Amino acid sequence: MERRVVARVIPPLAIVVSALLLSSNARAGKTIDFAFHDEEYLNPRQHGGGRAYIPKQVTADAPVPLVVFLHGVNRRNRLHMWLGSGPADLRARLDTWIARGDLPPAVLAAPSQTRDALWPAMLWTGLDLDEFVTAAERAVAGRARIARDQVIVAGHSGAGCNLEGGLLKIAADRGAIRPIGLVALDTCLDAEVGQALARASDSTRIATYWQSVIWHRKVVDFAIGFGLVRQEYPPGNDWFEHVNATGRWPHDALVVPSLLQAISVLLGPTAISDAVASGAAASDHAHLAQ
Repeated sequence: MERRVVARVIPPLAIVVSALLLSSNARAGKTIDFAFHDEEYLNPRQHGGGRAYIPKQVTADAPVPLVVFLHGVNRRNRLHMWLGSGPADLRARLDTWIARGDLPPAVLAAPSQTRDALWPAMLWTGLDLDEFVTAAERAVAGRARIARDQVIVAGHSGAGCNLEGGLLKIAADRGAIRPIGLVALDTCLDAEVGQALARASDSTRIATYWQSVIWHRKVVDFAIGFGLVRQEYPPGNDWFEHVNATGRWPHDALVVPSLLQAISVLLGPTAISDAVASGAAASDHAHLAQ
């Protein structure tokens, strides 16, 4: 009798251990959590809202680009949305992109917000990019060096809705760090948002991606507002793209392929060509649709 019981228990344990080993091998980089305004952005008893991911190809020998990701509305009060919880794990995506040569080595970092995270107008109020990058630098010290002149900030959904926070505040700031790109991933799109994004430094390129399956916005008003403020800057630096996102929830499915394309363009000569970027984006679309 005892032997039969043991025989039933061991296989599930073996499966769990194997799954953990496979998961560990699939992501060989280093994840580091750190405090970032936890008392302001997190609910009680939560801590370590900042997270940085260092792919295995990154060393401390030379500075590498930094991609900062701002999540949107957080209905489940999750820590580290998109970097371990939520629709997709961007750490695994970054590993894949670097391994197959789509992107150069880079560090990925993101803050978390769970307090007042149900309303887009409350997301990332007062977020200071200089302060977050400095916190991320301290977290990865000794393992990676961040190139402050190659910082990209991407924001999904509500991260681009609050005029006093997130992407829109960062666009208006004139701190020590001038991001090379702001990437709006299916955010609010109206005249005010267009004008706010357009106030970014002329050294910052603006990339806007949106889908219209589940969220109809005033894209024309956005474009007019953007153009009124941005018209004095050199044409062709910024781009807007309507995405035919596939999958059960296009609002989230848009993120992975659009982010890859934006980073590859913003990082310039080291990135893949437009043709290869389109193929990689299509591959990621298909993967998310499964």
